[in-house]
Amino acid sequence: MGRSENIARGGLVGRPVLASGIAVAALCLLLIAFADRPAALWFEAHRGSDAIAAVKVFTDIGLGIWWYALAILGWLGFRFAAFLATYGDVRAQRLKRARGFAFMLVALVATTLTNWLLKAAIGRPRPRHLFRQDAFAPHPFGWDLFSNSFPSGHAQTMATAMAALWILFPRWGWAFGLLGGLVALSRVVVTSHYPADIVAGAWLGVIVALAVRRCLEATGSPVTIAR
Repeated sequence: MGRSENIARGGLVGRPVLASGIAVAALCLLLIAFADRPAALWFEAHRGSDAIAAVKVFTDIGLGIWWYALAILGWLGFRFAAFLATYGDVRAQRLKRARGFAFMLVALVATTLTNWLLKAAIGRPRPRHLFRQDAFAPHPFGWDLFSNSFPSGHAQTMATAMAALWILFPRWGWAFGLLGGLVALSRVVVTSHYPADIVAGAWLGVIVALAVRRCLEATGSPVTIAR
């Protein structure tokens, strides 16, 4: 039993990031091979339907500006509140909250840079190029980030922001997960991305948030604000 446990820990079971990465890569390859093109063409053909129009309202929530603003305002606001605090306990509590939002800000910066680098390296064209020029194959090392699709920036940003908020406020994790999922789905519905882009972006966003959390907590206290 002891030997088998050691083997499991030394393999993929003991390496969740590697195991999940392999699973996500396999899923993305399957989606690219069998689902991405049909999904994009179907949503493009049904662009005017009421159901699709209803989902579109979620897509702008995934813009990074909203989540950067929340992180910056939270960090600066609680830092200023801590400066005004009279009692040590109150000041410590406010500094803890400021640290939590600083974690969110660092995670967002890290995920943005990661997304830009991967988009440039992979160079997968967005669905609009499929509709106009039947362009589906990637063109690596293309720096036109607005034309590149993989991984989805909205999905990655939302996954990072929602994972960070889930860590900070665990009680509301279900709501953050639901909102992130709706925004990610909307990017496929509005034909800005393929399903594989969303899967990869969401996975990367969560991994970046967890990695930043681990780094920060290795040098200080937990970043969680509320239980």
